[in-house]
Amino acid sequence: MKYLEQPHLISRILTLEEFEIMRSTKSSLKIMMGQTYDKTGGQPIELLAYSLFIMNLEDLLKQEGIETASKILIADHFLTEINREMTEEDAKYHGYMRRDFLSKINQLYCGTISFEFSSSVKETDDYQLALLMLKDKFKNDSKFANLIKETVPKDKRHLPNVFQYPLEELTSIVSLGTDIKIGPPYELYYDNIAREYAQKLGLKKYVAMHLTKSLPLGNPPVRLSELPDGVLPYRFGSKGLEDYRIDLGNLDFKKVEKLINATNNPLILINLIITADLARQRLLKDIKPLKLQPYITESTQKLKEMAKGYFISYIANIF
Repeated sequence: MKYLEQPHLISRILTLEEFEIMRSTKSSLKIMMGQTYDKTGGQPIELLAYSLFIMNLEDLLKQEGIETASKILIADHFLTEINREMTEEDAKYHGYMRRDFLSKINQLYCGTISFEFSSSVKETDDYQLALLMLKDKFKNDSKFANLIKETVPKDKRHLPNVFQYPLEELTSIVSLGTDIKIGPPYELYYDNIAREYAQKLGLKKYVAMHLTKSLPLGNPPVRLSELPDGVLPYRFGSKGLEDYRIDLGNLDFKKVEKLINATNNPLILINLIITADLARQRLLKDIKPLKLQPYITESTQKLKEMAKGYFISYIANIF
């Protein structure tokens, strides 16, 4: 599938061979992405990029005669019961804001993504059964336990219940019957574990597609080398860099223009152009990769003008 041959959009696929087997052997596929949020109330532009990518992938599979169902899991109970960083009231308020924003993207760009809160999914029998299975594996399989521990920073491994998060992360994926999971590149840790142990646990082995990492625009007070995993695409205040990100929930084009003008890294400008081009593809019903070669060699100033033009035409004018 040519659509997946876009290195400036897709960081890696685990694995392309397995995806091709799915396309040739299955009549229906389930696509999912999980995401948390924060108290800033911001709706980062990366949410648009991920949503549009899922919409396009879903449409291309449907054109091949494969029935697809895509879902974004809004991980509210991870924020209240596991990380305990929000009250239930705050999690509900900001969770509904996120759902409403994603629903708006669905409406504006003709998507069919569904949305569900993890607090509802965790009550299902499939979830509880998978969680019990994974907890038992964590307790009795030292190799699996060590892999789970690797997903948690060393300075936090002593905290109580710290491994609950990765265990429930995996539980969410498998309990939804996921065939294709979309996420940022740092989720490699979870995906490698889940994929390796899926068959041993009698679970479905899914294909993971990681988009390129999200990076702040402008001149943030940190070097990009200090952000090896970038910023979280679904948390507007990730790394405290909300002033250097585009909030589509409260769109201020003057701020966007200022950020673009202050951005001198061509790869960051190309990331924004690609997001806007995904929007163009949806609006014009012309799903095909952007031919980047003519633009990669352009001057930084020309990339800035292109980024502003694409953003206005296919995002700002739509929102």
